[in-house]
Amino acid sequence: MPDDSAASRTDPDRALSSADTRRLRRRLLVTAASYLLAVLVSALVARAGLAAGRSGADRIGLPWAVVGLAGMLGAGTLATAAWYARRALAGPDPTRLARAVLLARISRIGMVLVAAVAAVLGVRLAPDGTERGFAILASTGLAALLALFALAANDLPRLQRQTTAPTPKTAHPRTTPDRT
Repeated sequence: MPDDSAASRTDPDRALSSADTRRLRRRLLVTAASYLLAVLVSALVARAGLAAGRSGADRIGLPWAVVGLAGMLGAGTLATAAWYARRALAGPDPTRLARAVLLARISRIGMVLVAAVAAVLGVRLAPDGTERGFAILASTGLAALLALFALAANDLPRLQRQTTAPTPKTAHPRTTPDRT
C-alpha cells in the first residue's frame, strides 16, 4: 500500500519550489550543527561524571556519566537524522525523510527513557549527609535537561509536516446532502 506522504511529495501541485527546498536544507544544516553542539556539551557532562568516578566519588558521577553518554548518543543520532533528511530533500526518494523522522523519534524516546533511569540512579546513589539534597538536585536536574532536550528536538517531524501536505478528504456518499 503506497504511503500518502509519498504521493504528496510526488504530486506536482504540492511540490516544493527550489527556493523552499534550499531554505529547508539550510535550516536542516543549522539544526544538525546545533545537535553537534549538544554532543559537545553532553561529552563534557560525561567527562565530569567519569572524572568524579576516578576521584573516589563514583556514586555521584554515575548518573552524570549516564546522562552525558545518552546525550552524546542521542544528539549524535539526531544530527545524523537531520543530515539524512537534508539529503532526502535533494533527491526524489520520499521515504528518506520518513526514515530520518523515524530515526529521530527512536533517538528521542531513548533519551527520555535513559533520563528516567538516570534520575532514579541519582536518587538511589546520592550520598548520605548534608550533600544528599544537592547531589539529588544536580543528578535529577541533568536528567530533566536531557528529557527536555529530547522533547524539544522535534525539528524533523515538523519538517515532514511542512513538506507533505495532507491529502484532501472526500466526503462519504452517505454524509453528503441529497439534492434530488
